[in-house]
Amino acid sequence: MEEAEPGSERAMYLEKNRKAASKCRNKQKKQQDDLVEQAREVQLRNKCLKAEVDVLQHGLRVFMELAGYHQNCPDSRLSVYLQREADRLATGCLRKSVTPQSPTTSMNEPFTPTVESTPEDHAASTD
Repeated sequence: MEEAEPGSERAMYLEKNRKAASKCRNKQKKQQDDLVEQAREVQLRNKCLKAEVDVLQHGLRVFMELAGYHQNCPDSRLSVYLQREADRLATGCLRKSVTPQSPTTSMNEPFTPTVESTPEDHAASTD
């Protein structure tokens, strides 16, 4: 590195350049630290959301099991409610494909959903 006379234009330019380079390195370091922190937060959120999905899927399985226990109850209002909730959960919340009931099926007949695919099947096919 060449030496410049103290107080000369060249010396002032070099000092200004050193300060600018230092400022730039500090800015890059801060941006990198911010990205690392953001990645950590996103990973934590992803982990929490996956845990929530597991809890919700378990709840759905429990609900469907409970609904199955009541499928033969004589109250037609209960049968209609169970059918509607099972359809809503199967098609809306988890985006599972459910084989539709035939139009001749009575609401008093037991509802047994036929699941054609699950979110795990979809994830495995896209990997």
